[in-house]
Amino acid sequence: MTILYTGREPFNPAFPKEGLTWGEFTVWNGFDQMSELLSLDQFLNAELEMFNRESAESACFFDNGSRTGLYTSLEYVRKIAGNCPVYNLLAVVKDPEKECAGFEMDGFEFAGYDLIDKGFGYSALSNLGGILSPIKPSDLNEYGLISQLVDAQLIQSKIGILYTDLEQAQTHVMAIWRHKWIGREEVSQNELYEVAG
Repeated sequence: MTILYTGREPFNPAFPKEGLTWGEFTVWNGFDQMSELLSLDQFLNAELEMFNRESAESACFFDNGSRTGLYTSLEYVRKIAGNCPVYNLLAVVKDPEKECAGFEMDGFEFAGYDLIDKGFGYSALSNLGGILSPIKPSDLNEYGLISQLVDAQLIQSKIGILYTDLEQAQTHVMAIWRHKWIGREEVSQNELYEVAG
């Protein structure tokens, strides 16, 4: 099992996206059971800006020649993220062959499974969730992810069959763990809004 890593912007009530509040997002897709989003979607949970300024090709993970926003080295991701106080330090496994929920990773906790398009740009769950009928609020956990591998594979198959002409519907299953304390500096709600700026 190859473990990859990334540093991603948070998206939750305290950290909206430019032009998209958390409330607007949950109304649009109907997923009001979510407390935050831990996706690999490059718009909603984009790579930290400092990664775009770096070009360590040796640490980048490429899939069929395309950049993925994932890296082979945890040390590299931590070095580039530096002292960023609030971000999601994620560990990821692409297309796992067995259930990952019980897999222990030092310092990380399992969050669930995302469905990322083959270009590693969009999540079929978070970015297209309100459009694609096979995805219901009850399918997703508090992070906007699917909790069990068998369910993720079933939804992946349904989406792929129903939307054969939609590029974002042809996906990889991505298992995601988030670090328990790195990038999760405890700050007050007011400070969170100030950091989100």
